[in-house]
Amino acid sequence: MASSPARSEVTNEDPTGPLSSASHATITITPHNAEARLAFSEVVDWLVEKSQGGQDDNHVSPGSEARAHAVNYIWWSPSHVRDPEVGKLMKQMNTGHLSSSPSSSFSHSSPADNSGPVVAQEDYPATASSPDLAAYIRTGCYYIDLRRPPTNPARGWTAGRREGRKWQNEFVLCLENSALHGIRQHHGVFQLHETGRVLLRKLSDRGFVEMDGDVLQPRELRVLNRYSSFIRLGQLKYEVAYTRFSNTQEHTENLSHYIQPIYGHSSPPDLSSTPTPAAGSTIQVGQWTLTNAGTVGLGGEGRVSVAVNKTGEVVALKRMSVLKNRTALQRRQNTLETLTRIANAAKNQLIVRLREVITDDPRANNQTADVWFALTPFAPRILSHWKAPVQPDMVQTMAVSLLEAVDFLHANKWIHGDIKLPNIGIHHWNLDKASVVLLDTEDAIYAPQGFALSTPGCSGTVGWLSPEREMGQFDYTTDVWAIGVAALRMLLGKHPWQFSVNPWREGKEFENYRERFHTEYDRVTRVMASNYPGELGTAILQMIRHPYAHAEEQSKKRPSCREVLEVLGSSETKPERPDGPSTKRSRLDG
Repeated sequence: MASSPARSEVTNEDPTGPLSSASHATITITPHNAEARLAFSEVVDWLVEKSQGGQDDNHVSPGSEARAHAVNYIWWSPSHVRDPEVGKLMKQMNTGHLSSSPSSSFSHSSPADNSGPVVAQEDYPATASSPDLAAYIRTGCYYIDLRRPPTNPARGWTAGRREGRKWQNEFVLCLENSALHGIRQHHGVFQLHETGRVLLRKLSDRGFVEMDGDVLQPRELRVLNRYSSFIRLGQLKYEVAYTRFSNTQEHTENLSHYIQPIYGHSSPPDLSSTPTPAAGSTIQVGQWTLTNAGTVGLGGEGRVSVAVNKTGEVVALKRMSVLKNRTALQRRQNTLETLTRIANAAKNQLIVRLREVITDDPRANNQTADVWFALTPFAPRILSHWKAPVQPDMVQTMAVSLLEAVDFLHANKWIHGDIKLPNIGIHHWNLDKASVVLLDTEDAIYAPQGFALSTPGCSGTVGWLSPEREMGQFDYTTDVWAIGVAALRMLLGKHPWQFSVNPWREGKEFENYRERFHTEYDRVTRVMASNYPGELGTAILQMIRHPYAHAEEQSKKRPSCREVLEVLGSSETKPERPDGPSTKRSRLDG
């Protein structure tokens, strides 16, 4: 009977400990069922064995190259561990109760030898007809370490059998083609998703791949949105888990730089909205898994979180309570649905769209129920997060993108009504261009006649409202005013005039602020005229025109989005449409 380590000597070593080769791992892939544990032990035996004739793997051969490659992505414990389930599996295989026969690496030698799994009868009593077999196997895990990229970083870390047909696998799951394993030569691939999460993609048409009970089709992928998940590759089951190191700032920075060339980003992407999943409970809303970025915004009487689905699609998930106002909630949903249809028809990416509505009360019987709006495209940053002041060239590219986005709404007879820095999402922004998305469109105002009636105190945000907004009626150019204020905020580094109330609302308590407003307004216009005499300064001064201005030039009619774009040299001419002003697709779309 082979010798075996005492049970008390068997310890659970940490594969990601500070002295481990996997200390900087992003994820670990740990064998879970007996078939996977046995296959893993055989792979480790293959990795540590010597070549025939006593030569080591420095002699180049297909086998030695595969061994030298695979050893970079696997960790194993130096000690053998007793595994009754593997022992039972091996007994079934040896007695012919399974269709597969054990591979040639099976051994009955001592665990001290660098050879295969050991099958030994335990020292405690057992019946002669049914001896208790104990297998002593090597344990460990596969892992992804960004410091050890795969052969093809654009493809990722492939998993399959030892004899890869087209390339060497990073994760060698088994040695031979066996029904016990069900593993193809190139079975699946692990890769870093654009969100920073790890994804698993099925490669083989015939191979079986499953994640958390969800069976994948060929070339289909699943993103690991939980701290740990269970996957099945063929007959082998594994637990995939993120590591402690993956939640560190060092790893996040490394991850961002690793992803940048894979997805063609001009700079390392911001992953703060989709941090690595942490241990603990996972919040699931329909198909969406909330990230642990927390609340990223407040607006429209709702709290906004970031969520990711199993294919890696990212949305802003806005949660609202039915209790506050069911009628207003339905109106917001109707507005979003209408704007989504318009944007989808035009393939416009500049305004937020409604992906789906989720409720925990589909029959609408519960007055305290919650409703979630899943909104897309998700913008990782908002303009209010940008450090001001901003250099003029970048302010101009942002102003152009905002005018183009708002012009799309106006062309379809809608007024946004609440343009401000927190409602402007940013995908990217540099000296050449800005890619933006208008947020909080659920309170947009339909204005088929080109104007709308004032509703003082009911919409918009103080400090961003044009003077006429609460003085009677207003038109599309109320949004132009707000873009002008946003440009001033970026350029000057502070709001040009900030009051706790709107000076331009009927009532003595509001009118008392108007003289102060005129003072601040006149000061800002003088600064713009003297310090920014070019296109940008001219455009901003035109955008903040209003009928009550002291200066004659500033009291002239405020221009439309398209007219301001002409001043900035960014206007494109397109034929008039019968249903309203012409529209143009932004060069930033897509």
